[in-house]
Amino acid sequence: MYLSGNLTLQQSEVRARQKYIKTFPDGRDSVYFAYLKYPRALYGQVPVLYNLGAMYTGKRLGVSINYNHSGYKTFTTGDDPNFVEYERPRSQLDAQITYKLLNGKLEAKLNMSNLTDAPFRFFINDQSTMDQKVIPPGVEAPEFSDRYQYKEGFSEKYEAGYAGKDGRPVGDRNSFTRYVGRTFSFTLSYHF
Repeated sequence: MYLSGNLTLQQSEVRARQKYIKTFPDGRDSVYFAYLKYPRALYGQVPVLYNLGAMYTGKRLGVSINYNHSGYKTFTTGDDPNFVEYERPRSQLDAQITYKLLNGKLEAKLNMSNLTDAPFRFFINDQSTMDQKVIPPGVEAPEFSDRYQYKEGFSEKYEAGYAGKDGRPVGDRNSFTRYVGRTFSFTLSYHF
């Protein structure tokens, strides 16, 4: 019997910015950059990823079970939070059973993937989850954190939300869900 596992923790920060040119009354230009969005993780980077596995190999029978989990990740990016799409955490359970016959010359193998039927789920932090701050006079092109703050109970992570006082939903928007289903394959191999 063999047991295996690994854990990966990653952290990064990316900030989008835009170039602005301001022309003064005397005709001089001033070039400056403004950050348009709150810091986010690098595109496609998963902050937490872990795998656990167990494997048994006997003279005839072999069995392995593997569990994989990945956390939130940025799926698409943009300078407006309404266009930034995230993938929600996902876990998957896979298994394989092998059996040898005819003194090991014939091997039957059954592979089973995504046994929990976990879909890929994507969402956008909806504008309804944020409040716009009052920008002090004289502050030009403030950063995202100067312009917006998450409402109580909301963050970059997925929160389904609730119905607001006017009946409109307040919460993150599910953008799409991709179902890949369970996969099974069976193979027979003969070794001469």
